[in-house]
Amino acid sequence: MAPTPSTVLIDGTTCITGSTSFPSPCPPCEPLTLRDAEKLQILKALKRTNGQVGGKDGAAVLLGLKRTTLINRMKKLGIKLERNPAEAE
Repeated sequence: MAPTPSTVLIDGTTCITGSTSFPSPCPPCEPLTLRDAEKLQILKALKRTNGQVGGKDGAAVLLGLKRTTLINRMKKLGIKLERNPAEAE
Protein backbone atom coordinates (compact mmCIF):
# COMPACT_ATOMS: atom_id res chain seq x y z
CA MET A 1 0.00 0.00 0.00
CA ALA A 2 1.57 3.28 -1.09
CA PRO A 3 1.38 6.16 1.39
CA THR A 4 -1.26 8.76 0.60
CA PRO A 5 -1.85 12.11 2.27
CA SER A 6 -4.25 10.37 4.66
CA THR A 7 -1.93 7.45 5.52
CA VAL A 8 0.89 7.45 8.02
CA LEU A 9 3.31 4.54 8.25
CA ILE A 10 4.54 3.83 11.77
CA ASP A 11 7.18 1.14 12.28
CA GLY A 12 5.80 -0.93 9.43
CA THR A 13 2.16 -0.68 10.48
CA THR A 14 -0.41 1.47 8.74
CA CYS A 15 -2.50 3.99 10.62
CA ILE A 16 -5.24 5.71 8.60
CA THR A 17 -5.75 9.25 9.80
CA GLY A 18 -9.24 10.67 9.91
CA SER A 19 -10.68 7.25 10.71
CA THR A 20 -12.18 6.28 14.05
CA SER A 21 -10.83 2.73 13.84
CA PHE A 22 -7.15 1.92 13.53
CA PRO A 23 -5.51 -1.35 12.59
CA SER A 24 -4.18 -2.99 15.73
CA PRO A 25 -1.64 -2.30 17.27
CA CYS A 26 -1.55 1.20 15.77
CA PRO A 27 -2.78 3.83 18.26
CA PRO A 28 -4.69 6.90 17.12
CA CYS A 29 -2.24 8.97 15.10
CA GLU A 30 -1.47 12.53 16.02
CA PRO A 31 0.80 14.64 13.87
CA LEU A 32 4.32 15.11 15.18
CA THR A 33 6.22 18.34 14.88
CA LEU A 34 9.43 18.10 12.88
CA ARG A 35 11.36 18.70 16.12
CA ASP A 36 9.57 15.79 17.84
CA ALA A 37 10.06 13.52 14.83
CA GLU A 38 13.78 14.33 14.73
CA LYS A 39 14.11 13.73 18.45
CA LEU A 40 12.25 10.43 18.19
CA GLN A 41 14.50 9.19 15.37
CA ILE A 42 17.65 10.14 17.28
CA LEU A 43 16.41 8.38 20.42
CA LYS A 44 15.55 5.24 18.40
CA ALA A 45 19.02 5.23 16.83
CA LEU A 46 20.69 5.69 20.23
CA LYS A 47 18.65 2.86 21.68
CA ARG A 48 19.52 0.60 18.77
CA THR A 49 23.25 1.34 19.22
CA ASN A 50 23.17 1.13 23.03
CA GLY A 51 24.03 4.83 23.31
CA GLN A 52 27.00 4.78 20.95
CA VAL A 53 27.06 8.06 19.04
CA GLY A 54 30.12 7.73 16.80
CA GLY A 55 32.06 4.97 15.11
CA LYS A 56 31.06 2.50 12.43
CA ASP A 57 28.31 1.03 14.63
CA GLY A 58 27.12 4.36 16.06
CA ALA A 59 23.87 6.26 15.81
CA ALA A 60 25.38 8.91 13.53
CA VAL A 61 26.04 6.30 10.82
CA LEU A 62 22.48 4.94 11.14
CA LEU A 63 21.09 8.45 10.70
CA GLY A 64 23.47 9.40 7.88
CA LEU A 65 25.04 12.22 9.90
CA LYS A 66 28.52 13.22 10.97
CA ARG A 67 29.17 12.48 14.64
CA THR A 68 29.59 16.19 15.44
CA THR A 69 26.32 17.06 13.67
CA LEU A 70 24.47 14.44 15.70
CA ILE A 71 26.02 15.72 18.94
CA ASN A 72 24.96 19.29 18.10
CA ARG A 73 21.40 18.21 17.28
CA MET A 74 21.22 16.21 20.51
CA LYS A 75 22.25 19.34 22.46
CA LYS A 76 19.66 21.42 20.56
CA LEU A 77 16.92 18.89 21.35
CA GLY A 78 17.96 18.41 24.99
CA ILE A 79 19.03 14.78 24.56
CA LYS A 80 21.65 13.76 27.10
CA LEU A 81 23.32 10.39 27.32
CA GLU A 82 23.26 9.00 30.84
CA ARG A 83 26.38 7.02 31.56
CA ASN A 84 26.27 4.29 34.17
CA PRO A 85 28.89 5.24 36.83
CA ALA A 86 29.61 1.52 37.38
CA GLU A 87 30.76 1.20 33.76
CA ALA A 88 33.28 4.04 34.13
CA GLU A 89 35.20 2.18 36.84
